[in-house]
Amino acid sequence: MYQHKTLQEIGELIESNLLSVDAIKSFQSWVCREEHFNQEGHDQDMERMAKEWHTNYEAREHDKMSRLPAYIAHDSAATMWGDSVSEGAARAEGAAFMKKYTDDVQFVFSRCHHHHHRWDSKKKRLVPLYACLRKGTKDKCKGGFPKDKQLTMQAKVVCRGVAAKHGLRVSGRRNALGSILGKRACPWFSGTAAAFSELFRSNTNTMPNLRVPITAKTHEQSCTRNCVTGSDSTKKLWIIAQKAGKQTTGYFAGYTVKRQPVGKYELQQSAQSLNYLQAQIRDDKQMRQIARVTNRMLSDLEVKGTLRSAPEEFNLAMNMHDHDVKAAEFIRTYRNADFCGKDLLTRLEREQLAMHKSTSATMMRLPRVQVTKQSHVGALPWVELYGFRNKHGKYYYLSPWEFTCVCGHHATRTVAAGRFGQMRASASTSCTGTPNRQSSWSQGSIT
Repeated sequence: MYQHKTLQEIGELIESNLLSVDAIKSFQSWVCREEHFNQEGHDQDMERMAKEWHTNYEAREHDKMSRLPAYIAHDSAATMWGDSVSEGAARAEGAAFMKKYTDDVQFVFSRCHHHHHRWDSKKKRLVPLYACLRKGTKDKCKGGFPKDKQLTMQAKVVCRGVAAKHGLRVSGRRNALGSILGKRACPWFSGTAAAFSELFRSNTNTMPNLRVPITAKTHEQSCTRNCVTGSDSTKKLWIIAQKAGKQTTGYFAGYTVKRQPVGKYELQQSAQSLNYLQAQIRDDKQMRQIARVTNRMLSDLEVKGTLRSAPEEFNLAMNMHDHDVKAAEFIRTYRNADFCGKDLLTRLEREQLAMHKSTSATMMRLPRVQVTKQSHVGALPWVELYGFRNKHGKYYYLSPWEFTCVCGHHATRTVAAGRFGQMRASASTSCTGTPNRQSSWSQGSIT
């Protein structure tokens, strides 16, 4: 729904009772859970978990973080659909499963979703880690932890009054106007979906960006501020919330959509190279200057070098293929084959040159090899195999590309002893759906 409708259309659905605000709040709280299943148990273990966190949870009691629980991998419980199980027994089994599920998710929550700060002995309080500091500050967490002001026992639609009460912004790139403030009982909890923690067993942070238009029907009753009938009209609030949602999604919804500073250095070097171009184009017309600057920028950035991040470099290195430069980044869903087009053109030029000079063209021959019991024909002259292919109909009328795609070749017997001009071997060329046709060459000629 949010993919295909504007905020105004969503507001109209809410006003027509076709969409419930409570349903949106419930979905938000499910996708991004910001409360523990067992807050009391978490608080009791927190001091011990903080010490274990500094050791990277090396104790054996934390091994469950690296494997799926048995009740998830092997579910052999009887059901009412295929087994003779009563409703009461099925409900009891469901409650037992839910207890295992919540206990296991809480195990992951306590170890991976508690936001840690370090203790400063001088300031006598917790301060953010160095990697957690907000840019340009010395003691503020860029994640906003601890979120003491955002503690709430019920989900709320963020209006100006709710934002002022809970310390949220209603302007800038982190504009929260119209968003959902989920239920939160712990100021250090990093919100996520419970199923993600269950399956991935690690820190998974979700930040859904669902917005609700601020109207009399959606305005929180607990808000004492006049957010609907004040100076801001309903249409203006819709526009502000719609724009804020669009900006926020691209700003901090995830690392995959963040603008990375990887190409910043490359761009600076490319801009500096334009200084050398300035003197050359000073007397050119304006349109020619624009064209030359554009071409220089594109050639510097895309042709002369590409700066890649570490994951891209590792991917290219691990999936490198000698005969396919696109193997690491291009997945083919169609049939393909290496085509020796250059060799065909080279042979064509040789033949044409021989016709003009009234001389004979030299044919590719097998290289000299040292013959052993394990010797075999390693590389066959593919151009000659095609030029002197069998006159059978399924061979003779194939184009070079078709011959490359549907035909294969391999050695059928060991290369005989001898020097370059005395080598004898045979190759079997086979096409899909046809019997093997043998082509042999001797003294450098194929028959």
